[in-house]
Amino acid sequence: MTENTIDLASVNFTPEAVEAYKAFTERIVQALIATDLAPDPKNIPDEQGRLESDGSLTIFVSLPNDVEVSMNVPKGHWAWRQ
Repeated sequence: MTENTIDLASVNFTPEAVEAYKAFTERIVQALIATDLAPDPKNIPDEQGRLESDGSLTIFVSLPNDVEVSMNVPKGHWAWRQ
């Protein structure tokens, strides 16, 4: 884990960010299935967060086939848990 990588359990997201992420993951799963690149679900690690210099947070997962899937959450749509 690099210094700008965080555990997503330590942040909260706005409802809009949660809905955007749900829609994003649905599109990614469908695209992977369509291209026959979908890994076995039990081999997919948990998502992590990466802090960006502009204050945004990138949610990402590194799939077993060396592909990183990521989505940026703008500043203001996530916050540290208290």
